[in-house]
Amino acid sequence: SDVYKRQDMEGVELENQGVSGSKGSHWERRLFLNELMTASITHRSIFSGATLALLDSTGWYKIDYSVAQVLQFGLGQTCKFLYTPCIDKQGKPLLDGFCHYRKRTYSCTYDRHGSGSCDMVPSPEVVPLHFDYTEKKLVSHDQFSDNCPYIVTYDSNLCSNTSFPLDTSRNSFGEMRGTPGSRCFEGDYISKNFSESFRDWDHTGCHEFDCSKDEAGRQFLYILVGKNKVACPPEGGRVSIPGYLGTIQCPAGALFCAIERINGCSGLNFCSGLGKCWAGRCICPKNINSRDCSKTVSYTHL
Repeated sequence: SDVYKRQDMEGVELENQGVSGSKGSHWERRLFLNELMTASITHRSIFSGATLALLDSTGWYKIDYSVAQVLQFGLGQTCKFLYTPCIDKQGKPLLDGFCHYRKRTYSCTYDRHGSGSCDMVPSPEVVPLHFDYTEKKLVSHDQFSDNCPYIVTYDSNLCSNTSFPLDTSRNSFGEMRGTPGSRCFEGDYISKNFSESFRDWDHTGCHEFDCSKDEAGRQFLYILVGKNKVACPPEGGRVSIPGYLGTIQCPAGALFCAIERINGCSGLNFCSGLGKCWAGRCICPKNINSRDCSKTVSYTHL
């Protein structure tokens, strides 16, 4: 498994919650989150190599593994991701991908397509001891996640959603929303033009990005904040922005860019906002005939 950095895994967990339609017949939500074959649909479902391997093992299908999408959730976290509790008694996440339910500010979803909150609420029913991590009888919003909280977003908070335009007159974070290449980043940055609003707290912002290689073939990530093209260090970290107070948090560039090429088709102009990205390939509408969905087919009627 590339996700857990083990080549000797014989299988993975099936769902242990719900009724017969979900329990024992879907991938475990705590481990696979937005994989298409978990027990219910979450935002931006993906089709991973695990599902393809399952189909392959039946002997009924011929499988093209090149169409597998990257399962970002748990990527590279080794087998500790399988066996470690997701949060501690104070609600602090012990593994990447889960969130701190006491943090009241918005955070980015693990795939950076939007922002949302980390919600756990008191349960009127008994919480099984092995799922009561905080010992406060709190439950996650997701009935299939083994009571592990993760950031939940809604359409209005998706960076690429064109239906909720940005108020440019109050664009204190230098954001760009409503484009297919806009992603969520965190930081405490704010334009100096709005410095009276500065409170030194983390928030989220939607920004376009650029992945470029230098002459040596090294991958670099740039985040576009207002008129600035902010260069991120290869390993990620906090970076200052000209004309802004505070800093923006950069992810590790090489991994971020590799995933975006496959799951987001960043190297194909995000399918020009017209097609769907599938494993680094654009699936274009029928009247469009180009790799990046940019060229419309013209027909001559005889």
